[in-house]
Amino acid sequence: SLETGLFKHLPFDDIAGSSCEQRNRESKVILYAGSSERRTAFLKLLEGLQGIAAVVPIGGGEERDIPHVEEIVHDKLSYVPSELKTHPQVFVTIASDTRTEIGIHTDKGNYLRSVGKPASAEVVHRNFERMAKLADERGFGYYRVRSASGIEISGERLVDIGTCEVGLDREGLHDLANGSFEKYINAFIKYYSTPPYTTNGLSPIGVTDISGGISLPVLTKLGVVTSINGVSLKSIKSMEEAEEVYDAAMDGLFTVAVGFSERILNGLHPQANEAKRNWSWLKESACKMLSK
Repeated sequence: SLETGLFKHLPFDDIAGSSCEQRNRESKVILYAGSSERRTAFLKLLEGLQGIAAVVPIGGGEERDIPHVEEIVHDKLSYVPSELKTHPQVFVTIASDTRTEIGIHTDKGNYLRSVGKPASAEVVHRNFERMAKLADERGFGYYRVRSASGIEISGERLVDIGTCEVGLDREGLHDLANGSFEKYINAFIKYYSTPPYTTNGLSPIGVTDISGGISLPVLTKLGVVTSINGVSLKSIKSMEEAEEVYDAAMDGLFTVAVGFSERILNGLHPQANEAKRNWSWLKESACKMLSK
């Protein structure tokens, strides 16, 4: 029975009853195929919107360490238990994943190298060393977070790709690669052990918990980030420029921390993108990231 085990926390008492068929036509349950606390927290914001009965995290199965995030999302979308496929309630499955690609320089040229969650802080340090070599060659450093997100309903599936492209200061990268790496670790610990993380029910995270061990907000706080998605963070001279930077920070943070694309959110619910813009955690995180 769906009322036992994993699905016992679904609001079946509310969904069932004399109006069951009508509720099935009008509302849907969102199944989040994953375990991220941030993605769950965002999706829970949608529970109050018309047409959404509940949001239920179901896990996404064992995740492969591969560079193609869209394949990981397809894996997660396929994780839905078989009994739900014939249940009369309307279910929508949603999933997301991100992968960091660091700009590196080799004898064969410059290219982006996909990196997963690091095994240790030493691996993160080596990532900065590699990016610093590219900065020597090009005058600046660079990395990109590639996100994939998808939804599936009634056997129809849509997967979309998003990116957050980050420019990095050459001297700042050299500091991290050649002697100030401990400063990054300390800033990382401080950032993720203070609000808004500690006030939104999120567990503390370490450098081995995120792709590449590379944190956009921490690098921004340290002054290493020069641009987000082509928007310069330097020499802000007007309110319009400040608003542009704030919007870039919001979008960049959402991509790296959550990863649902605008297209996927529109497919999920007409008000999902508005919920994103009004999400207090995202707004507080963007302001904290940009504050001196």
